[in-house]
Amino acid sequence: EASEAKLWRVAATAVWLEHLRRLTGSEVLPLSFSRRQLSWWALRFSEQAWPVVVEELALHGARLSEESGAEGRCALERDEAAGVELRQLLADVCSVLCDMKIDWLPVTQRTVASIGEIV
Repeated sequence: EASEAKLWRVAATAVWLEHLRRLTGSEVLPLSFSRRQLSWWALRFSEQAWPVVVEELALHGARLSEESGAEGRCALERDEAAGVELRQLLADVCSVLCDMKIDWLPVTQRTVASIGEIV
């Protein structure tokens, strides 16, 4: 996988985990939440990034599951014993950035151009 694509996968997953941490107020897995609790931004983000986040979390032994139904309950669990800290999962997800080789100039140029198109 290209390092730029991996960068965005990790960034999306990190943003999602941090949002869940703030949403639930919990630092310990497993987490349970409802889609109704999500902010407008998080709901839009999850519609687009859910598959990427689920795949990235799976690489770290974590599962993000969703029940069908009106309540739309979701859960984040990790294969390890209960009580694993959410921050540890976040650190594990982001740890790949330490060894990643990224040519920042083209990445930054594309990001700024994308933001310019939106604005």
